[in-house]
Amino acid sequence: MALIDRLPDFIKSSRFTRKLSIDEACRAYSGSGGILRTENGRLVFPGKDRLVEQMTETAMRRDSLTEQIRFWHRLHRDTASSNALTEVARLTDPLYWEHMLKMATEKDYRDAFEKVALPMRHMSDNKYRKIVETFVNNSDYRRRLVEAKTSEIGLVGDTIKESADKKLEFKRKIIGEKLEKLKKERVKVTDKLQMLDVLLKWSLEREIEDERPAESEERH
Repeated sequence: MALIDRLPDFIKSSRFTRKLSIDEACRAYSGSGGILRTENGRLVFPGKDRLVEQMTETAMRRDSLTEQIRFWHRLHRDTASSNALTEVARLTDPLYWEHMLKMATEKDYRDAFEKVALPMRHMSDNKYRKIVETFVNNSDYRRRLVEAKTSEIGLVGDTIKESADKKLEFKRKIIGEKLEKLKKERVKVTDKLQMLDVLLKWSLEREIEDERPAESEERH
């Protein structure tokens, strides 16, 4: 069996958008602190075993980064300001329609809601859902919230909705920064994998050529 056929499948199936020359791969390897030794146009060090080991580790890191990016991308999408899924969930929530009924039929309730400005868009968050649920069902709670908001201190502070929106936007910013950092790292890891792929193929060229005559004799 040819040496190239014994390489891990995920290495043999690697596909890269741009073909990297041997000279470019050598410069990249040396630039990252690696040591290269050649002899008569052949790569002597690192050997194929070390290169395969490095490729395996790098490919595993790339796959790990891809999974992390998917996870953080889902979080980023879920915190989007205009999340259609959140809107659908709210419109199918009995608590939301109970609130809407009171808004349409009870002037005192409507006035209290307009002064307090509840975070209805954040009802899926347990913290804010409890506030909304208590507001809808407890008139004393509504009165206390109105008093707090219309007090001298309350007038200069954020509403519950404004506070919730700011927290969501801050969370989205942090998630976005984490996502961009992971994407940049994956680009670097993918470049390293391509570099190692070129060096490995160069290292194997002579050994693969040496195997071919023997394989040809076996066929005859």
